Amino acid sequence: MNIDIHPRSTNRMFKIVPFACSVLSAFFLWSTLPPLDQSANAWYALVPVILLARFCAPGRAFRFAWLGGFLYWCASLLWLWQLIGNGGPLPLVLLGQFLLSAYMALFWGLFAFASARLWQRANTCHAAWRLPLICLAEPLLWVGTEYLRSHLFTGFPWNLLGVSVSQNLPAIQLASFGGVYAVSSLVFLVNAGLASLVIRIFVSFAKILPASLAARIPNPQIPKLLNSLQSLLPLAFGLAAIMYGVRVIQHELRVVSPDTHDTWHAGLVQPNTPSIFELTDDIVLRQRDELQNLTRQLAALKPDFILWPESAILATLPYDRPAYKLARDAALHANASIITGCAEVRTRPPNHKTYDFYNAMWHFDATGAVRETYHKQHLVPFGEYIPGGVFIPAINKLTPGGQPCTPGQQPGLFSISKRDSQNLQITAGALICFEDLFPHLSRAAIRAGARLLLNATNDAWFEGSLEPEIHLRQSIFRAVETRVPLLRATNTGVTCLVDSLGRVTRLQNGAGSCVSFPGFMNATLSIPRDFAPTPYTRHGDLLLAQPAALFLLLCLLPAAWQWCRRATKKK
Repeated sequence: MNIDIHPRSTNRMFKIVPFACSVLSAFFLWSTLPPLDQSANAWYALVPVILLARFCAPGRAFRFAWLGGFLYWCASLLWLWQLIGNGGPLPLVLLGQFLLSAYMALFWGLFAFASARLWQRANTCHAAWRLPLICLAEPLLWVGTEYLRSHLFTGFPWNLLGVSVSQNLPAIQLASFGGVYAVSSLVFLVNAGLASLVIRIFVSFAKILPASLAARIPNPQIPKLLNSLQSLLPLAFGLAAIMYGVRVIQHELRVVSPDTHDTWHAGLVQPNTPSIFELTDDIVLRQRDELQNLTRQLAALKPDFILWPESAILATLPYDRPAYKLARDAALHANASIITGCAEVRTRPPNHKTYDFYNAMWHFDATGAVRETYHKQHLVPFGEYIPGGVFIPAINKLTPGGQPCTPGQQPGLFSISKRDSQNLQITAGALICFEDLFPHLSRAAIRAGARLLLNATNDAWFEGSLEPEIHLRQSIFRAVETRVPLLRATNTGVTCLVDSLGRVTRLQNGAGSCVSFPGFMNATLSIPRDFAPTPYTRHGDLLLAQPAALFLLLCLLPAAWQWCRRATKKK
């Protein structure tokens, strides 16, 4: 029996579909992160938003995609609330999360808007244009939005789409060609293929629906072969990429041998110090004792070098002599290099009456001498400097430390000698805190000669939240992109070794936790003697992300031109 549905009810139902699409995409993509950690959802999480872009007008697609993005970012940035317990004013923290989420959601909207405009054109052209639109244009538009948000206003490359599958080792091996953006394009391509499959199912289903309802389902007239390719070709590309990743992993595991690789032992220390707002003189002294005791225990394992976290020395070097002596004596006792995070102050020439403050890493060699220093290049807005502070110096006092940091200008390179062979050295590249989010910094270090990445970070600001685990997942890609190991020493979780394939070996306590406890680990590294830089190390984003961003801007340019013309006419 065929039951007809009143047109008003179908109108109401189809008006709520875009809203449902927004909510579904937001939920499924959020579920790929801890605490749910359902990374498999990433392969279809964006299907609803893709359908929005294909069947809605550009303005409508923008609004609902922005809504989905806003919901996603509000949920995935909940760890910012932990700042409230670490000295952050409640209204400012909530306002900051709201504004940041609204800003990040704009890039979801830009993707949907540009994609909808392309689909409007494609629907008036030959059906064959749909295939390159699905397999090439849509993934490029998404990657273009990720590249722009990673660079505009100093950039915030947090939770790029590729990060959602960071635990899928075969999938992330594409990062050696195009960085995390290549993995994002792979995940998006599979989503696009599944979106085409959903359309085919709905079109077939429309044949048995009531007439008033079936008339509302888009039913493009497409040849059967092309219709099949729209869903099968993206899925085939995705499968081929996974198979390639499996082959890469198998090859890398086979080639590791004592004849081709040198073995290094690195010590990682996690002192578990509170954030600066909880520090007292007694806590600082206890932290230094903890740091010294952990390092002495680690020294018994005879590591080649030891990495302390960011802000390990709660003092300003070189003027705090007890802190300086602590690091020097630790290196002498361990008979190994100590690389530590610290604050550094330098007088500014020519009158030496003004000072520059740096978030730094210092390298004390096995003799206790300072070999090299590194100054953090990419500073955290509102954490290490206040935007606009150059023009209004008074607002610099709003930084948590009361004094803005000065950015460094050069990659940090530390030449570390092997414990049992002073003639054998390795060059390590330094990354401080969230610098492990920015691939151009790790690429610069590798191109300058580094064969190992060292990340000293401090996640005590967000202790008790999911931020330390999510932060780790961003840094995994720096190792895979450059095919070099990455060592992370954190003040509190996640201290670990990430090998060149993205496998993670963590420091854990007896209960399996990686955070909120002091400890150390001895990590074993296999460093190849003959190093070949990856395509991404050589070319960076020139192969994928930058052309994608240019393509996105070209798609948006006509709409921007029309908007300017209408605004001019109104005046």
